[in-house]
Amino acid sequence: MIRLQIAEDEPLARMAMLHSIDFAAHGFDVVAVSEDGKEAIEHFEAFQPDLVITDINMPYISGLEVAKYIRES
Repeated sequence: MIRLQIAEDEPLARMAMLHSIDFAAHGFDVVAVSEDGKEAIEHFEAFQPDLVITDINMPYISGLEVAKYIRES
């Protein structure tokens, strides 16, 4: 299974993604769901996902900054 992290600050969008896509049926294991950029980095460090889906505009740290952090890690 591919370890997946989702970072989305909007609760409705986050729930829509989690409930409308059968990630397991497509070979993904959702290991972390993050509500802001700071939490996204913390979860990335803790869970070491293979793939991160992130919103761009999030509180504290933007999704672009999260992507930059991941690339540099």
